[in-house]
Amino acid sequence: MLKDLKEIKPLTLQEAFSIIWGYFVLEKHPRSINSRGDCVYKNKNNDKCAIGCLIPDDLYFRYLEDKSIPILLDPKQGRYSENSISKLNKIRKLFSDIHPYDLRSLQVIHDHSNSSNIMEMRLKDFAKTKGLDINRPLK
Repeated sequence: MLKDLKEIKPLTLQEAFSIIWGYFVLEKHPRSINSRGDCVYKNKNNDKCAIGCLIPDDLYFRYLEDKSIPILLDPKQGRYSENSISKLNKIRKLFSDIHPYDLRSLQVIHDHSNSSNIMEMRLKDFAKTKGLDINRPLK
């Protein structure tokens, strides 16, 4: 459990991409959708979206749902409980070295890929555009 903000090490875009690539392409996890077919960070089966698989389980809370990642990362957006603010601050630190719109692009790839083949193709395109290595495993 990540109890203190100082314990959070920000992810690089390469690290985030490698986690997402591993989760969906190598491990073949399904997309995270709810009973209505909407994409969610985490569903009742514990499937996760592209951003959801980057967020440690102890930082997840229900209020994350229905909000894009740029909105969640903006401290001026929304009203939150003290516990939610603490978790959001940790999530913000986790993503502090990645531009919010790169995270949003990864979120959109997940949300609009109806098959694993389409998601893999779009992730490859993203990696090429950003100069990321799809063969770089996490340490």
